[in-house]
Formats: sequence, C-alpha cells, structure tokens
Amino acid sequence: MVVAINLPPDSRPFSRRGVRLGRPPHRRPHHTHPSPLPCSVLSPHPSVLTFHFTHHTFCSKLITHHSLLVTYHMKHLTRLTLTLTIAFTLLLCAARFIGQTFPSPMLAYGNSITGNLHIMDWRSRHTINLGSKSALNRVVNTWSADGRLAFISDTDGNSEIYLWDGEALTNISQHPAEDASPRWSADDRLTFVSERDGNREIYVWDGASFTNLTQNPANDFLPTWNTDGHLAFVSDRNGDYEIYVWDGTSFTNISQSPDHQDSLPLWWSP
Repeated sequence: MVVAINLPPDSRPFSRRGVRLGRPPHRRPHHTHPSPLPCSVLSPHPSVLTFHFTHHTFCSKLITHHSLLVTYHMKHLTRLTLTLTIAFTLLLCAARFIGQTFPSPMLAYGNSITGNLHIMDWRSRHTINLGSKSALNRVVNTWSADGRLAFISDTDGNSEIYLWDGEALTNISQHPAEDASPRWSADDRLTFVSERDGNREIYVWDGASFTNLTQNPANDFLPTWNTDGHLAFVSDRNGDYEIYVWDGTSFTNISQSPDHQDSLPLWWSP
C-alpha cells in the first residue's frame, strides 16, 4: 500500500546534520523597479473611505454656507447702497428746496479805492466782483424781494440804472439823461428818478416798460416804498420841499409845513 504525503513546497529532506538536501527553491530575481503596492495599500480600509467621504461632505457644506453668507451680505450691501443713494438724493433735493425757500442773505458793498462793486453770499462768504461800475459816492444799491440788485453806474458816460440778476448785468434805463435813486417795491416794481423830461420825475419799471408816475413840472425825487405799496417821496410842487405819499391812485401832501424843508423819507413796515 502506497501512502501519498503532501509536503509543503519548501519541504526537503534533512541530512543527519539538519541541513536540507536538494536544490533550493526558485527565488524571483531582484528587480530595480519597485514592486507593485499590495492590495491593502491600493484599497484603503472602509473606515478611511468613510472619513474621506465625511470630510468631503463637510467641506461641501462649508463652501455652501460661505456662499450663502456672501450672497446674504451682497444683498444687504445692495440694499444699503440703494438706501444711501435715495437718502442722498432726498437730502440734495431738500437742500435745494431750502436754498430756494430760504435763500442766503446777500451783501453788496463798494471799494473806495478801486471803485469795484462786490456781492457776498453771507452763508458761504463767496464774493463776486462786478467790476468798476461806479464811483463809491455814487453807488446806490437796492435789493428786490427775489434777489436782484439795482444800482447806479456811470460806465456809459452818465448815470444809469443797472440790474444784476445773479448772472448778468443789464442797463435798464438806457438814456442820456441822468437816472438815479433806484428803489424796489415789495411786489418787485423798481422806481427811480430821471431827468429825461427836463426835470426830476419818478419813474416805475415793471420789468418791461417805464411809466412816469409823478408827471409834474416840479422836482420829485428820493422815492421810498412801504410793504403795502405806498410810495413816499420829496417834491417842491407847492413851492417848498414837502413829503408826498402816493397810495396807488392819488398824491397826498402829508408833511404840509411850508415853513420847513422836509426831506429824506424812509418807511419802516412790520
């Protein structure tokens, strides 16, 4: 009876001294290139895969969260920009409205050396030089309710009435005779004294035409308005200087003092 014994691949008979007999098993030659990685390295442990998957999910959620934050802040920034733009526009409109409703006081003054006429915005202290329009002792300035300045100037060789409307100068009298004493009414009518009819008369300019208001061969001058439209002036139509008042229809001698020389009327109105 034959018994087969399966020996391991490297089992060879031993000699008496304990040394294996026979040829040694075949050994693979040494290669210079690295051997392939074992399967255990190429295929990580499931726990490692779970970690990588969890980390990836966390990073994705973090990126999504940051994206939402950026979108949220961009929306708020857009709203804030729009709100500030609207607020700035409203403030600008309000400033313009206030500037038109409550304009800055304007100060007109002359320079005795140069003869220049200056306009100063009182709030900003910005000054406009209107140039040498008249000698200082002949400058008579008067402001209208809407901010126009009337004054006399001898730029054209004789005394004329000039008007500054905030941008340009205009000679509104344009006559070779002497024109002086401009005065504004509350409703923006301009009176002045002119000798164009051979004597001193008081004229009214309504913005388009002139009207001889006094129409008297005597001398009428120094007109002054009150707020309700009454005009006071000096006249010698009775032989001496008296104060007359025009109420829009008729003239009244209010001083009636033939023994005195009355002059320089000036209204004060509440």
